[in-house]
Amino acid sequence: MGVYRRVVSIGRANHSSLIGAVTGAFATLPALVTAIMSAGAGHGDYIAARLLFPLSMLLSWVEGSGVGPLGMMAGLLQFPLYGVLVARALKTGPDRAAIVAAAAHLTAVIACFGGLLPDFA
Repeated sequence: MGVYRRVVSIGRANHSSLIGAVTGAFATLPALVTAIMSAGAGHGDYIAARLLFPLSMLLSWVEGSGVGPLGMMAGLLQFPLYGVLVARALKTGPDRAAIVAAAAHLTAVIACFGGLLPDFA
């Protein structure tokens, strides 16, 4: 009986993770549109891009010239991953991975606005 409960519990956790990933995927499109509009075809201030996609912006510094394939991939996967982490935390209680992801996002935002990205003024 204990094994059955564990399997059902895992199934429910996977279901909520899937819902979180799909919700995050749907959140990606408006976030991308907002970031692109903030960039203003290269003549904008990039504030929304720095706030919403700080890892991608930091990866552009590493990649050299704008947001490359690695930054794009990180940006596309970011919100679905956040969705999974939040869904898991809501299902099981406070989750260390969700807290670490939030702290990493905040740290990356601070780095983006701290003068690390001179090309994205």
